[in-house]
Amino acid sequence: MKRYIPVALLAGIMLASLGFDSATAQSCAGNRNMCEALTHLQQARYSLDRADGNKGGYRVSAIRSVDRAIAQVRSGIRYSQSR
Repeated sequence: MKRYIPVALLAGIMLASLGFDSATAQSCAGNRNMCEALTHLQQARYSLDRADGNKGGYRVSAIRSVDRAIAQVRSGIRYSQSR
């Protein structure tokens, strides 16, 4: 029987390990969906980092794409805070 870690617990662990502080939590107040997307992207990045092999270059390409997506989501959150 497999045991699954609840998604909310995993997200909390990921956020804590990535150094999210109260300022980041505050920025998520009006950006819940963006912050949730950011958490999922960071989880994907974490999984890609730990994947075996390069998969014909696709793993590295996916990492670059996820990194760009993370940057875009962070920019969107900053933009919404400045308005």
